[in-house]
Formats: sequence, C-alpha cells, structure tokens
Amino acid sequence: MPPIELVLEENQALKGRVDSLTEEVADLKAELAIFRKQIFGSGKNEKQDKAQLLLTLGQLEATLVAHCEHGCTQLDNNLMENAIRPSAIGKKNFLFIGHPDAGDRSAIIYSIIVSCQRRGIDPLAYMRDVLSRLPSMTNRDDLGALTPARWQPAAAVV
Repeated sequence: MPPIELVLEENQALKGRVDSLTEEVADLKAELAIFRKQIFGSGKNEKQDKAQLLLTLGQLEATLVAHCEHGCTQLDNNLMENAIRPSAIGKKNFLFIGHPDAGDRSAIIYSIIVSCQRRGIDPLAYMRDVLSRLPSMTNRDDLGALTPARWQPAAAVV
C-alpha cells in the first residue's frame, strides 16, 4: 500500500476511535459530577481539604476528558519506562566502575549501543565496521557518517 493510503487509513481509524469515545466522554463527565457531589455533599471534610480535593479533581477531570477527546494518547507510560529501564540500571551500575574516566568511557559505549538498538542496528556489527574504518580516515573525512543515525554498512557504501 502506498504511504499516503496508510496515512489516510490511520486517520480514519483514529477518527473512528474519537467518535466512539464521544459518548464515553459524556459518561465520564457525568460520573465525575456525581462523584464531586458525593464528596462535597457529605459535609465530613474541612474547607481546606475540600478546596484541595476540588482542585485535584478539576485537574484530573480536565486530563481525563482531554485524553478521551484526543483519541491517540495513552494513560500510562509503561512502554517508555520499559525502554529506559536498562539505561537507568546502567546509570546506577556506573557509579561503582572504579575510575571516573572508565565511567565516562563506559557511558559513551553504552550510549552507542542503545542508539544502535533503537535504530534496529546490530551493535556488534556497527562497532566492528566503525572501528575498522577509523584508522584509514583523516580529520577532513566526514565522521558524521559513522554515527548510528547515518551509518551504512561497509558493503552498502559505494
């Protein structure tokens, strides 16, 4: 399928999701109004507690309604947390590397590896290729072509 047709198809799917959420947004607003009446109609909270709860509830209501109206947002960020977990663990482990220079070097290597993984490049193949090209390069050569974002395997380079 051509790229433009894929975009149109995705837009149609998103529009359908937004349309289906319209009723749910109305239901959500009604439920939040009922919840607000239950909390503030009880008379059990102090004025300051009520004001804080009202502020929090108003912020949550705006966020939930915006989420439902937009249609392509997600309520959790588990995918992002799972993606950065290895680097967060690596940061903690680099504290005990032994020497400050070694920690800097390890962080650079780790950054290169993660950058390769995010681009779908085999980190070992990338490192082998780049390290084999570096000795023959001069200061005038374009080193940007060796970054993971612009790297092409040596066999693909003409």
